[in-house]
Amino acid sequence: PCTSFGSSSLLTDVANLEMRAAFLSDALYDLLSASTKNMALGVVVHRTLWLQGWAADAVSKSKQTKFPFKGPLLFGEDLDKLVASLADSKLPQIPEGVEDPLLPEGVFLRMFLR
Repeated sequence: PCTSFGSSSLLTDVANLEMRAAFLSDALYDLLSASTKNMALGVVVHRTLWLQGWAADAVSKSKQTKFPFKGPLLFGEDLDKLVASLADSKLPQIPEGVEDPLLPEGVFLRMFLR
């Protein structure tokens, strides 16, 4: 705190205030950067967990997790475009209703609804 009205103490107080403000802005930038990286990692983890039960190869699953995150949907419009293009092509279709023979029916959903 400034205890006198001398110009030297006022200049040092302003210099200290500027240094503290710079430190706080750098810390806030680092905090926001870490927060956005954490949110992006959370999206990738959720996508990976949803794709875990899909009976596709690992390369296809990896491509699905790398779609850009846009909007409120986990996979966004890119997955809809991919499914539509596969439906129009003569390539093998995405398997639907493939059950894991080792799990009783509905166990996979019950794991997420606990």
